[in-house]
Amino acid sequence: MYPLIEHLLTYFETAPAQLNQHLGNISAWLRDRTASERDYAAVNLLNLSSHLKTDIRGFDCS
Repeated sequence: MYPLIEHLLTYFETAPAQLNQHLGNISAWLRDRTASERDYAAVNLLNLSSHLKTDIRGFDCS
């Protein structure tokens, strides 16, 4: 996961608010996936958000 974290931090270095928006867009996209895809990806997204110390308030993680 750390190579992905490094890539995201580098890519969004000049616009950290866009990183949070990007993660929120992924969260919204997950709602249209099957239960097994959604559950697996949601856990990874939450883990990634935790490592990136992003604000996930407002994300629909249901």
